[in-house]
Amino acid sequence: MPHGLEPPRRTGLSARVVVVLLTIAYGLTGGGIAIYASWHDYLATVGNMERNTADLARLLEDHFGHALQSTELLLRGLAEDVHEDGLASLNGQGKRWAGALEALSSSPHLESLFVADPAGRLVATSAGTDGTVIDLSSQDYAAAIAGGARSFIGQVTKDRWSGAYAFPVAHRLIDPTGAYAGMAVAHVRVSFFKMLYHGLNLGAEPGLGVYRLDGAILVREPLPEADVGRNMSKNPVYTKYLPQAPIGTYHGKSAYDGVERIVAYRKVEARQLLVWVAMSLDDALQPWLLRLYRNAALAMLGLAMTIGLSLLALRALDRERQVKSEVIQSNQALHRANAELERFAEVAAHHLQEPLRTIASYAQLLQKRLDGHVKGDTAEFLDFLIAGSNDMKRLLHDLQRYTALQPGDPPATEVDLAAAASRAVAQLTPLVTASHADIVVGALPRVRGDAVQLQTLLRQLIENALVYRSPDRPPRITVSAERKGAMWAVSVRDNGIGIDTRFQERIFRVFERLQPRHHVPGTGIGLAICRKIVERHGGRIGCTTDQPEGTTFIFTLAA
Repeated sequence: MPHGLEPPRRTGLSARVVVVLLTIAYGLTGGGIAIYASWHDYLATVGNMERNTADLARLLEDHFGHALQSTELLLRGLAEDVHEDGLASLNGQGKRWAGALEALSSSPHLESLFVADPAGRLVATSAGTDGTVIDLSSQDYAAAIAGGARSFIGQVTKDRWSGAYAFPVAHRLIDPTGAYAGMAVAHVRVSFFKMLYHGLNLGAEPGLGVYRLDGAILVREPLPEADVGRNMSKNPVYTKYLPQAPIGTYHGKSAYDGVERIVAYRKVEARQLLVWVAMSLDDALQPWLLRLYRNAALAMLGLAMTIGLSLLALRALDRERQVKSEVIQSNQALHRANAELERFAEVAAHHLQEPLRTIASYAQLLQKRLDGHVKGDTAEFLDFLIAGSNDMKRLLHDLQRYTALQPGDPPATEVDLAAAASRAVAQLTPLVTASHADIVVGALPRVRGDAVQLQTLLRQLIENALVYRSPDRPPRITVSAERKGAMWAVSVRDNGIGIDTRFQERIFRVFERLQPRHHVPGTGIGLAICRKIVERHGGRIGCTTDQPEGTTFIFTLAA
């Protein structure tokens, strides 16, 4: 089989198997990356919600603290009035009590305001009294204030007058003599905190609360009626997390509704309170789930596209294999035809030389024997016969040179182009002398190739410049080279008759001549030999012309 036309040998895995394996690898790799990215996104989402919940717990602490400060300020004002004028100043009819009620109406967090005497009996209330004696001594805040506490925050209860959930803030009253005069109490609405945090987009099932450190509930959402008065000291936040850190975040499932939540808590040491905010884990993960479904859909789409492209690639590979086989077969047939044609030309050129020499010899012998005896047409015919024989001899010689240039890489030896050009000029000495030519060989590089062929190339181009010289001036030929990237561009420039731009490609074809044979000698094969030599060395050849000022042939060789 001709060199370079062997069918590809099947080594290792076939292209079909490679495509299938790549598809599987893409699926596994893409799936792994998707799982890793989704897990990382999950951790980031949970981490962000933990930080958000912690921020909301701090906000609840601040919000609850401001509400307490406002409430305590109101109660301290009442305490100052009692300390100056006694408990009678708050009998429900005085100006000072009216001022307290006005402050109550402008405080959205307060539900009610009332005053009790030292025995715990109700003296005045923002809801008014009907004369019924109401005893508050059984309340936890009443016992704490009677026991000497200056102020006390009681656990959540239902407001006696409105029925709303509220927690009491009580303040001790002292009369002008310094004796215990009772207590002033304000009920703080639980719904005030509930409404605020419902506007913070905590999800469908949020949770928040403020507890005393002893476990008493002050504020809680959600707050079922069964939990009013319940103590939460057995809750994991008290038993597990608070002993570890005063501020923290954890995941826990509510015993009330079974919902798993992210819980952020804060211990308020100054007031002995515990503040917490919780968000449902399902609510927190909703954005992540949407991204997960979207990414899964995109991954499935990508996998489907990959499988589709793989199937197309497999079909293309089958088609390419078929086309490649057909091309190889066509190339083999073409190579055989070219080889047969070149062999035929070589054999024909070789075997035609012998009869051609016989014809030329007998024609010359006749010319000598009949010298002076033949005139006119007979002598001219003999001249034509001898000239034609010589032309045919040169043609067959050039044809042999052309067919001798077999395809394939030339011998990789170092060639000095300057020396090759000098030898080529020396071979043309008779023609150079006869034409009074001026030939300048500039600095030429060393390249790798076939020394004989490169010398033939330079000789042919220089000879062309001498043959196609202008009749008006002596030939001037310059051989030079210029480095252009990875190639050398070698030029042979003359001042001859030039070449019509229409024929700058045609002149490199076999047997192509632009001048009649009787006007300029030649076989029309020289430039075809030049192209074959240059292309065999991996370069290209062409020409530019300034007709009728001359022609420049340029060929490239690897540096």
